[in-house]
Amino acid sequence: MKDKLEKTGHRRPYRTFRRAAIFFCFFLSVGALASIPVGISYRMAEEAAAVSTGSDSDSKESGQTEEEVPIESIALE
Repeated sequence: MKDKLEKTGHRRPYRTFRRAAIFFCFFLSVGALASIPVGISYRMAEEAAAVSTGSDSDSKESGQTEEEVPIESIALE
């Protein structure tokens, strides 16, 4: 190992930092790959909830927002 240090000129702290950086990048990439399916399933659950309540399709078809109330539904006293 000593001849390797003399050939490259790198010392022990360089190799330690490089090894730690490689491990960090590896675990970061594994975490990123694991989060992709979670994000997809979260979006699918949101869409399913919007469809099951029916508020998404009704308000878009009639051109009204959820806050607007049609005049016909207001009872005059």
